[in-house]
Amino acid sequence: MSSRKLIAIGVSTLSIGAAVLLFHPASAQAALYNASGVLGQTNFTSSIATTTQSGMDNPFEVALDAINHRLFVNDGNNGGSGQRVLVFQLDATNNLIGTSASYVLGQSDFTSSAATTTQSGVNGTYSLAYDSTNQRLFVTDDNLDNRVLVYNVAPGTIANGENASYVLGQGDFISTSTTTPTQSGTSFLDSGVAYDPSSNRLFTDDSNNNRVLVYNVAPGTIANGENASYVLGQPTFTSNISTTTQSGTKYTAGLTLDTTSERLFVTDPHNNRILVFDVATSTMANGEIALNVLGQSTFTSNISTTTQSGFNAIWGNSAYDSTNQRLFVTDTNNNRVLQFNFITITTASLANGTVSSAYSATVNTVSSQGTVSFSLFSGSLPAGLSLNSSTGVISGTPSAAGTSSFTIEADDTFSTGNFFDRKDYTMTIASAPTPTPAPSGGGGGGGYSTYNFLVLSTAPTAKPALTPITNTPTTPGLNFSGTTSGAHPSFPSGTLVNDHGTIYLISQQTKIGFTSMAVLRGLSYKLLNVVVGDTSAYQTSQTYILTDPRMAHPLGSWLLYKKTVYYSHSLGLIGVPSWDVFLSNGGKASLLLPANTADLAQPRLSPVLDSHDARVME
Repeated sequence: MSSRKLIAIGVSTLSIGAAVLLFHPASAQAALYNASGVLGQTNFTSSIATTTQSGMDNPFEVALDAINHRLFVNDGNNGGSGQRVLVFQLDATNNLIGTSASYVLGQSDFTSSAATTTQSGVNGTYSLAYDSTNQRLFVTDDNLDNRVLVYNVAPGTIANGENASYVLGQGDFISTSTTTPTQSGTSFLDSGVAYDPSSNRLFTDDSNNNRVLVYNVAPGTIANGENASYVLGQPTFTSNISTTTQSGTKYTAGLTLDTTSERLFVTDPHNNRILVFDVATSTMANGEIALNVLGQSTFTSNISTTTQSGFNAIWGNSAYDSTNQRLFVTDTNNNRVLQFNFITITTASLANGTVSSAYSATVNTVSSQGTVSFSLFSGSLPAGLSLNSSTGVISGTPSAAGTSSFTIEADDTFSTGNFFDRKDYTMTIASAPTPTPAPSGGGGGGGYSTYNFLVLSTAPTAKPALTPITNTPTTPGLNFSGTTSGAHPSFPSGTLVNDHGTIYLISQQTKIGFTSMAVLRGLSYKLLNVVVGDTSAYQTSQTYILTDPRMAHPLGSWLLYKKTVYYSHSLGLIGVPSWDVFLSNGGKASLLLPANTADLAQPRLSPVLDSHDARVME
């Protein structure tokens, strides 16, 4: 069983003074949810600010190393005297096992709190991001230092007061420049730093320059004072305009990365909004426009409101749930946290199909607020199938066997842009069920194997006595003894015809054989409806043979479901509005068959059938 825990700290979330609280599911309901552990204090009711191995002074943010079971705590912000990062060891399930820190970064020991600008010292830590692959900790040091420090915190290497491995935002470990904006420099990193493990990119907010910088921090590439790769919020690396546009910001104070869909949520507090950027490595560009905006109805408004969609000065990083497409935002001056649910595809998998059998499946979504559309993001559908962009229905008749992998995108579009979700699918199309060729010298079987067929002693004018025998037919079908008389040159689709002892089902311009009486009866055909006739004008189907009582009825069948008659068309089911329309298209009461599950899996088509409708012959 997986363990679920919530770690809450500081004034930006849940706090009790200078403490870090660990929340764990309780065994019984309570009026308020109790924390199961605490760091920084000796009990749950004290809030003393101290600079010791177990004490804290204004902790601000945490980062979890779930692999090595460690908790990093930013201790000392907004006037706190800590100026440090504490490292606590957790147990194998990431539970607290002690209240004393194992290591300290930014200070040489657990009781020092000096503000310094050196390779090992800090002047005011704000935000943390952890790289679990390379075991690096990114720390924004921004109380006048205007930089990001990068620490190697691998077990066996981490040490109290260790030197940072690299610095970003400054050319060296002792500079604190805040001059005009450059490609490498930063000026006050307020709250945001986010790491993308798939591309080794670090996103940092450069608040006073009204922008977000994107650094390539891949091992072997990262360097002190390196240039940023991209900039968001400004058109160039040397501009810092404060603006309210689709591509510009007034201030940045929080970053949240959706690593699954490669979107960056940027907190723009002076504009009372969050901008959503596409940060896919293949499309990212300097000064790109945002995909969407939260908190405002347009990209040029910045009003503060207390509504279901508005903000009043939001600050800090949001929290994103990529599995369920949810964003949690602190609406600071409204003293609340808002939850946004974005469009989510709920169809976990798609059914497989069979060649020449009608197919239909629907990609369903929840939490949309605008106009929903569907598209094929990558890969390809099986041959013969298509995706309806409005309904999300995948339908058609598969024409080739094989396995296809593809990704469906669902877009929820409204006035300011769109939100989307993507889902990967794999679908296998099986070959159509066909008889196995007979062995060599099979006795004139016409290419078909030997079957057990049924022989009637007389023509099927009433329920006959049936005697099974083994026979090798020249064409696939139920074989009956007897002669043919009263030939019919043409038959409506759905007619059962006894042609020289073999029963065929007429389906448009072809005749289809049955492999057994169980199949005939299982598909609700009746021997009493068999007519005797000559079917030589019809081509025998070599790919579609009725072998399973659960399969869909052939094209051209008249199907009855809940008092509604449908015509089975190659694209789906067409409703019949009246008995007169049914008769005008060659329908007869004897041709009506109850629709089965396979039939009802097909899409319903529009418009409904008309008198003498040309689609009946398609």
